Amino acid sequence: MCSNFFEIGKYNTLKYVKTVVFGIIIAVLLLVFFPNIRSGKFSSLFHQESSVISYNQAVNKAAPAVVSIFSLQANNTRKSTLNNSSLGSGVIIQSTGYILTNEHVIQGSTAIRVMLSNGQLLPAKVIGKDTISDIAVLKIDASNLPIITVNYKYKPKVGDLVLAIGNPYGLGQSVSQGIISAIGKYNIQPNSRNQYIQTDAAINAGNSGGALINSRGEFVGLNSSVFQNNAKVTTEGISFVIPYSQAIKLTNEIIKNGKVIRGYVGITGDTIMPNLYQTKNKNYKIFGLLVRAVAKGSPAEKSGIKSGDIIIQINNEKPTSNKNISEAIAELKPDSTAIFKILRKNKIISVHVNVEELKN
Repeated sequence: MCSNFFEIGKYNTLKYVKTVVFGIIIAVLLLVFFPNIRSGKFSSLFHQESSVISYNQAVNKAAPAVVSIFSLQANNTRKSTLNNSSLGSGVIIQSTGYILTNEHVIQGSTAIRVMLSNGQLLPAKVIGKDTISDIAVLKIDASNLPIITVNYKYKPKVGDLVLAIGNPYGLGQSVSQGIISAIGKYNIQPNSRNQYIQTDAAINAGNSGGALINSRGEFVGLNSSVFQNNAKVTTEGISFVIPYSQAIKLTNEIIKNGKVIRGYVGITGDTIMPNLYQTKNKNYKIFGLLVRAVAKGSPAEKSGIKSGDIIIQINNEKPTSNKNISEAIAELKPDSTAIFKILRKNKIISVHVNVEELKN
């Protein structure tokens, strides 16, 4: 029995020694990899009260590419005198001096001045503008300019943190923060064909035409407008931005052609959600455009499209919930013939439409 007692004691002693040795090894490793422990700052491993969450790097990356725009109009009494008519912002998209902004920023202007982030003031000329998309392209005589960073792999998502850079109320360049509240918003502006990003980042007068960027300093979109209800009362926390993919695409077309060239067929209507329609031979899950009106003398009227028709396909493209059908029509080339598949009285028919150019 005594022998068993000593055996148990020997076993417990060995177990204790192993535990102590293991603890010493862990302590040494902690001191090597976490030296703050030596100075008693153990809590800093888990909670750094002195640390600051900052988006300074993102702002410093994008801000030099955001400019202030001054639109001038001739004085009615003294034609040789120019008065400030509006303030806005713009985004440098090419180092050779091409600047993207909103059309409404320069609307009615006689002369335009652009102030770079370094304070340099330069005259600008209008390369082209598009009222429908509210986009304009300016050109200044400069080179080696800082440009906005565009990441074509970036897909804006609801909840992404964003920063709006612009010149609110002419106070100089400033930054406001928010998140992406919604994407794919249509019919925000009368006659607009844009699909907008909604954000709660503050976009005030003068911010229009500035850049919305993400936390990496990449271009998210062009600050465009603040939501107003039917009473023309501005609502706080609801602003709209033209996505960078649309803005860049339209900008390139304006630089190339001096304008945006769109197809025109002469219909207005409402997008309908997918519904199940039964024809004589087949069931169809339909997403398309319900035609509300057809313009007199338009290509649509000449081809026989009628109010009440549902357009379900244009050429080989079937509209989906992610693709507004009016956008598909706008992308048709003028002077081309498009085949419209239409659901009419539970029958699907094909109509050939001679596309014309939409006048801006």
